[in-house]
Amino acid sequence: MQEIDEKKKSLTQSQNAVNLAVAVEDFYGAYMNLLSASDLAKDIASMTLSVDETKEYEDLAKKLEEDAKAILPKLKINSEEANKLVHRKKPKGFDKFVGEERLKDYLTKSVIKPWKEHNLASRTKSAILLYGPEGVSKTVLVQSLIQELNATGYFIEPIRNFSPYSETTKEKMKSLFKLAEEKDNVVFYFTKPNAFFPNGKKDESHDTFKIFYKLLKKEIKRVRKLNKNILFIASSAAPDKMNPKMFAKGLFDDLLRVHHPDRYTRKGLMEERLAGVEFEDKETIDKLVPITHGYISKEVSRLCRRIKHTASLYAKDGKDAIITKEMIDRIMMDLGPMDDIEFKKNVDAFEASLGKDISIINDNHD
Repeated sequence: MQEIDEKKKSLTQSQNAVNLAVAVEDFYGAYMNLLSASDLAKDIASMTLSVDETKEYEDLAKKLEEDAKAILPKLKINSEEANKLVHRKKPKGFDKFVGEERLKDYLTKSVIKPWKEHNLASRTKSAILLYGPEGVSKTVLVQSLIQELNATGYFIEPIRNFSPYSETTKEKMKSLFKLAEEKDNVVFYFTKPNAFFPNGKKDESHDTFKIFYKLLKKEIKRVRKLNKNILFIASSAAPDKMNPKMFAKGLFDDLLRVHHPDRYTRKGLMEERLAGVEFEDKETIDKLVPITHGYISKEVSRLCRRIKHTASLYAKDGKDAIITKEMIDRIMMDLGPMDDIEFKKNVDAFEASLGKDISIINDNHD
């Protein structure tokens, strides 16, 4: 698969950079590249469908982290300070994920609690489908959940990992789910599943869907009997284009909607991301909240980045500029209004077609 090959190439480059840095006694550079190589090895381990290769790269990731720790004495700083220096981005804990309070409460009761009690088989639902427009942090939510569960996450994008034209799809799927037998605390996360769960398409992908559908249903049923902590999650920005069979009992029968961030969530995101930014008007964030109605999480983050960039761009004497109303007006004019009306129409129709209340609907504070 092309993405894995690219990561392997990047891993080799990082390892070569480590050797070069050590040779010239650039221990800081060696430390950073070791951490980068470790992250790449973890990514490869989570993407490969070979059990042996998964173990190989998991072991490599651990070794690279140990090598990085061994270099710390030469940096004369501790690991916490070193991590701050290299600005490693880590997923947040689930309890710190901003917004979607009712959804988080539901996941806490239905997933986290039974998981920690090692009783996930008691779940009345089989697998989770998160649906919502692009950019509302569905994947970030899953990353946070995986971290909270202290689980190993396997991120699978069907269109990349399984070719509709490949005769080995079934074998790859079996290899993938075999991982569940050999491990505990595993989350399988399917991103962009629409390509393999098409609604009404009668082409090669439909044939692959039949393979995928039968095998997935069988495997979900089987692994639930293993008495292990194994969770299946998928996310989609277009659930109306997925085959309705995927929502039948025993498959993705726990459908949870991830919404546009409401005003409290937007305020929380901005307060978090703009911490340290100085505004001429101390109520700027409060005033931005109603203006950003309809923004997805990604756009709120983009707005915050633009504000921070502006403060840095007009810095004087090494100090960031104070953000004025005029600066905010220019930024907002560039970004424009955000509201995915088409998505709302499609999802409303999708929910109505199900004929039952299966969504976790947040209170709308906008």
